[in-house]
Amino acid sequence: MEKNAGISLLVLTILLVFTMVLHPAGGGVEYLIRITPQIVITHSIAILSLPFGWLGFWGLTRTMGTENFGSGLAFAMISLGLVAVLLAAATNGLVLPIFLQHYHDATPEKLSSIKPILRYSFAVNHAFDYIYTFAFCLAILSWSIVMIITKKFPVWLAWLGIALSITASIIFLWGVSVNNLQNFRLFVTTIIIWIALVGLATNKTKSQPLTNARLPRTPETASCIILHFDLSIARISPTFQCDYRSGSKVPPAQPFVCSRLLFSCVCSSGIAKK
Repeated sequence: MEKNAGISLLVLTILLVFTMVLHPAGGGVEYLIRITPQIVITHSIAILSLPFGWLGFWGLTRTMGTENFGSGLAFAMISLGLVAVLLAAATNGLVLPIFLQHYHDATPEKLSSIKPILRYSFAVNHAFDYIYTFAFCLAILSWSIVMIITKKFPVWLAWLGIALSITASIIFLWGVSVNNLQNFRLFVTTIIIWIALVGLATNKTKSQPLTNARLPRTPETASCIILHFDLSIARISPTFQCDYRSGSKVPPAQPFVCSRLLFSCVCSSGIAKK
């Protein structure tokens, strides 16, 4: 899973690089109508990258432990950020071109009349920009703190994530948003660098799945195997005789009490033989 997660994160970074390079600069209505195909292609690549990102970040969360609150919080925040990216890309890359395709031969007066609608569309897109900016920063910050605590990743990578997330948040709060193309490219570049490094580090992380672990062959192990088999019988047959010490039958209304008695008898006998 870790290797697949690392590969997914690397694919995400490659697709984001294409998005950043091909992303068109803003312009007037006439200019947006002319570059409609480029807008659709660019934002479609961004949308295509999201499933790879979600899978990669889920693998990263599993690597650091799903039971860890910080890791789970980071995955929740990154999921929120990916949804915001999806909505922003769909608004600017699909909704806007579909709307503008009806105005290819429109007069300048008619194009001027739709400018308030375009401003509203851009405002909605900016709101999604704010959401995914903070979500990505908080997710990277949470994962970086967990990296320092668990030491499953290089410590320098964790401090780099903390520095990037805090710096991006301060710059954003200072009034520099990602709505501008240059600021967007700067933000995406910092995110890409950290994600690529995490993807490479995840590929080197060795996991030891519990499914491949083998229990030693001891009397206790054999007792547990017998226990699992007998517990299944106890649940199927309510009249199962399980109190081997006294030889009495347990009433049908107490099948789970029977299971507990059987557990104490079998395991204690296995320990006694050791």
